[in-house]
Amino acid sequence: EIIPEKQIESLEESFISENSRIESIEVAQIIVRIEELLSEIGIEGYDLFEKLFEQKNLTFNSLIDLVYKDLSE
Repeated sequence: EIIPEKQIESLEESFISENSRIESIEVAQIIVRIEELLSEIGIEGYDLFEKLFEQKNLTFNSLIDLVYKDLSE
């Protein structure tokens, strides 16, 4: 399990920010898993880490939007 003992109550909960309940190692695990899932559907070489370094605050919902919009371009 990627986020042990933590319940994400809403997609509007902070993913990365000063107030995030998600620790850095958990963020890294989630990013790696997203990249793995993208690879499984044929999207190779997507660098989500690079995209996230450009962000200061991101909710889970805005993370979804970021990936979706980036892949739609």
